[in-house]
Amino acid sequence: MLDYPHVRASDVCPLCKGHKDRGLVACWPCYHARGLRYGNEEAESLIEQTEAGLCKAVERRARELTLER
Repeated sequence: MLDYPHVRASDVCPLCKGHKDRGLVACWPCYHARGLRYGNEEAESLIEQTEAGLCKAVERRARELTLER
């Protein structure tokens, strides 16, 4: 599994959209239920999509703040 810094910084689980502790990729119930310890292509794809979306949102916001100056 990749690092996913934006997902880890979030307190929303990318799989169930519930609460998760910051620093984790997914909440513990999803981690166990989806077998993330051993790899799960479907779950990892959802996590990657969430990371990409968060990255785009951060880039968009940075551009907005730059234009406001």
